[in-house]
Amino acid sequence: ECSAAFVFFKNRYSAIVAAQVLQSSNPMTWVTDLAPEPHDVYWSNLWIPFRQLWIRRIVTLLATILFMFLFLIPVTFVQGLTQLEQVQHTFPFLGSILK
Repeated sequence: ECSAAFVFFKNRYSAIVAAQVLQSSNPMTWVTDLAPEPHDVYWSNLWIPFRQLWIRRIVTLLATILFMFLFLIPVTFVQGLTQLEQVQHTFPFLGSILK
């Protein structure tokens, strides 16, 4: 969820009307203001370089695959233990309890 957004209009009249119109029956839901001056905006915070975007996507994909395989091993082991014969074979000292 973003706490702020920029909205661009084609003409000043539309921007003035949008700044004065309530967007909801609850006046605390949306607060509209006129945009800051362009030199007051730190523009480098509003974009991500293409290379960095692809690096983030690849790192996210690799992390997802890594976590999937990390959790696959214990889940497979626990699934195998749901069969009593497998538990008895894996942990022989439990044989007397399982019979």
